[in-house]
Amino acid sequence: ALLGINAAGVWLSNLMYSPLPLQVNLPVLLFGVGVALLTGTLVGLIPIVQTRGLDVRQFLQEGGGTTATGRGRFNLRRVFATAEVSLTLVLVTSAGLLAKSYLFLDGFDLGYDADGLTAINLRLRGTSYEDEAQATLLARQLSERLDRLGTLGSVSVWSTFRTRTGVREVDDPITLDDQALSRSYEDFPIESIDGTPSFFKTVGLRIVNGRGFTGQDTHTALPVAVVNELAAERLWPGENPLGKRFRMESRDTPSGWLTVVGVVANSYPIGDAGLFVAAYTQRLWPLMFRPLAQTSPRNLTVGVRVDQNPASTARTIQAEIQELAPGVVVEQNATMRQILLAANFSDVRFGRTLFSAFAMLSLCLAVLGVYGVVAEGIRRRIPEIGIRRALGARYSDVVRLVAQEVLWLGVAGLVCGSAAAFGVTRALRHLLFGTSSADPATFLFAVVTISAAVVVACYLPLRYAARVDPMVALRYE
Repeated sequence: ALLGINAAGVWLSNLMYSPLPLQVNLPVLLFGVGVALLTGTLVGLIPIVQTRGLDVRQFLQEGGGTTATGRGRFNLRRVFATAEVSLTLVLVTSAGLLAKSYLFLDGFDLGYDADGLTAINLRLRGTSYEDEAQATLLARQLSERLDRLGTLGSVSVWSTFRTRTGVREVDDPITLDDQALSRSYEDFPIESIDGTPSFFKTVGLRIVNGRGFTGQDTHTALPVAVVNELAAERLWPGENPLGKRFRMESRDTPSGWLTVVGVVANSYPIGDAGLFVAAYTQRLWPLMFRPLAQTSPRNLTVGVRVDQNPASTARTIQAEIQELAPGVVVEQNATMRQILLAANFSDVRFGRTLFSAFAMLSLCLAVLGVYGVVAEGIRRRIPEIGIRRALGARYSDVVRLVAQEVLWLGVAGLVCGSAAAFGVTRALRHLLFGTSSADPATFLFAVVTISAAVVVACYLPLRYAARVDPMVALRYE
């Protein structure tokens, strides 16, 4: 149990890209021990219960193993083997759907290159940098320090906000050149992201009109903003947005007015929950970007885009962070897509891995179970097979005889398993993206996989049955 806990801790830490220490819980450990003991006891009692009422004289007369009690035991084995096949089909189908969903999320186009962007989230809570002015100073000093290294690629610092979409939600009235926007926030949600001058280059957002941020966009300069194409079209349809002004009363700017200086290509929100928004809504959002020097950040993310050895680059950045601000905690260090997946879809990845592991284990058990049932069935029918062979039955006739029984076992397991899988996968709908709970391709894959496993399990027993020597079989038992 201790080894399993340690292994699970390492696995979950890799899953979340953040340390997750686990400890042994005594009640849970005792519960697991109790379940294991109870299961072993019940399984051991089944053969004892089946021997009740056994007629020893009839058992000896019929050669053992062919009495009603023996047939009952064998039928019970068939039921267990059928249940194994059904359960395996459920697990394989669920694992396939979750794997397909994760692949969809992993390849979802966010409008920027989230795979080549290494992001390091910093936790400022509980440090001297929790103050917004100190956080702004830290962002500037860190950006300058990293730029001076000269060995990194494009580096930027931007703000992160723990909200529904991972960025600041602007829900105050929006005013356009003294004209209030007629639509409410629910009809026009706009998200705000604050970054340093190299933000657009680092993230990979293309500027389609105007400019991005510069070093002159300080807290004493004209408050400016960059919007994406969708926001520009929503706010100023058919007009050039450059030079337009708008105001949001919640923004801490000297005049309250923000002047648009640039337009970037559309993308999904660049925050912890950006992929969540993209996967659930699959629609673009109006975005607004502000110079970090003109805002009051609460949390910071350091982003760097490098072509080679991102792990070494991340270690260099962490060392610089610890030297500049020893009290700041690095929460996550991974690519932007990995952080997005961990922040919002760790349950999908966890479910995919867990169902896959159980599916592989169940598949092995199903193969062993079917093999055991078929081998036992052939052993019990060896005299019958010998008589048939002695009367002229061919190898194909013997194989067909045994295969009919295997076919019924497999078909029963697949039918029951398909019905159960349909119900179970419907319960997983909230974890599925880019696919449905009744995806035909996944169900077909699961059925083919289980069918192939049943065929493999039956190969050796069928081969043995086809090669039975009639003389040996007639003397059997």
